[in-house]
Amino acid sequence: MINLPLFQLLRLSLGTASALDHPFSAAEWEEVFKQAKKHALIGVLYSAVEPLEGEWRPERRVVMRWYTATERLKNFNKLVDDVAARVVHTFKVHGIRTCILKGQGNALLYPVPARRNPGDVDVWVDMAPREASRYVHKYTPGTKACYHHIDFPVHPEVDVEVHYRPSYLCAPWRNRRLQRMFNEMREQQFSHIVTLSDGTGRQMAVPTAEFNAIFQLVHLYRHIFEEGVGLRQLVDYYYVLMQLDEETRCRTMERARRLGIYRFARAVMYVMSEALGVEPQRWLCEPDANAGDFLLTEIMQAGDFGHSDPRYDFAHESQAQKFLRKLRRNFRFVRFYAEEVLCEPFFRVFHWCYRKSMP
Repeated sequence: MINLPLFQLLRLSLGTASALDHPFSAAEWEEVFKQAKKHALIGVLYSAVEPLEGEWRPERRVVMRWYTATERLKNFNKLVDDVAARVVHTFKVHGIRTCILKGQGNALLYPVPARRNPGDVDVWVDMAPREASRYVHKYTPGTKACYHHIDFPVHPEVDVEVHYRPSYLCAPWRNRRLQRMFNEMREQQFSHIVTLSDGTGRQMAVPTAEFNAIFQLVHLYRHIFEEGVGLRQLVDYYYVLMQLDEETRCRTMERARRLGIYRFARAVMYVMSEALGVEPQRWLCEPDANAGDFLLTEIMQAGDFGHSDPRYDFAHESQAQKFLRKLRRNFRFVRFYAEEVLCEPFFRVFHWCYRKSMP
């Protein structure tokens, strides 16, 4: 088990540990706060900071910084809830079913939903890709569709993406299986209605735990190659894991094998075990220490969606330069995920053609 102060506090906030190993120094508290910002975990970790007393509690100024940032999160969560509800309503009045992926649906799994750092609004629509693209262009002309979603810039502070495919894989035979899997499970997702935690009584569809178990695993896998993954995304997946029974875990691993992401699942379980303190009875499979240690190193360098990673600083680079830099970076994963790495350049060519063909 990794005993860095950040992970100690994270395990305390998740309930996988009952106490810190030692009182943190002022320097350690500063570093934990810095890492909490990098990984978008301010609110989650404040739940562990808040009840600390005596020598275990940080200085008052540190607590106040944490409290202020957490209050801002609460307000932003209200805004994202509002935007999500309005987007759902927009589609509903036209008879289009929706399902909110990740985001505010994940927040409902948290003990204090308002302390989860919200991201954008990802809305899966029950529409064909071209149909969805034309619909979005009625409101926001000029936005360009990609393989699985199209941007829907309807709010200046909250990004909205309209998904006609929840996710994808670069290996074509794996991607066909994934899309078939999504289609087999889609009806239940559009029918799984929940009530938002903001006290307004507003409702929307979010994925079931079984769908999230494989979808969010694929989502993590994709972002390792795309932008990087931070601890916030692992905490999201932790709360998904907590919803699964033994039978669902077995089905999830069978799906992971069919999709070629079994080793990645083992790497994620290593991070869950060593960093988050998840007990073996909650694992999807046995952890892989080699792949897991490499994944954890990537997570700690990248931060929340790679925003702190200089390897993703593509400013002032041409599309060709970005393409080559991403290929060089991702080739480091070939010893663990060769199939996806080697298929990615071909998928990029296909994707360029696909985007050109979309309305």
